[in-house]
Amino acid sequence: MFAPQILIDADLQAIMKQWCISLIMLKDPKEKESAFRGFCAVLPISIKAVTNNFPFLCSCFSKYKQPPADLEQQFGRILSEFKQYLIAQSATGAVPRWELYIKTFPETLRQDLAQRF
Repeated sequence: MFAPQILIDADLQAIMKQWCISLIMLKDPKEKESAFRGFCAVLPISIKAVTNNFPFLCSCFSKYKQPPADLEQQFGRILSEFKQYLIAQSATGAVPRWELYIKTFPETLRQDLAQRF
């Protein structure tokens, strides 16, 4: 039996960290915006893929200074959805409590996320 969701989860997990790092490195504004829009379109396909790389996702969003307003709002929605997912998972013991988990992020990243989202 073919299970495409399992393949997508595995593939996204394998490339998520490098994808985030690559997005941070983009310089051209139009290319950066287009790349982030495509990235955001793929994220809802697999929450599992992002769970292990959530700090990289947060850093990726944080380092994109002055994105278009609609893209900034999309970042906020995505982060909120992942936060809710992680909170639900922490209730089952699958991941640490949100408060403990977010404390593992660098202070500057936590501050930027709190201010922007």
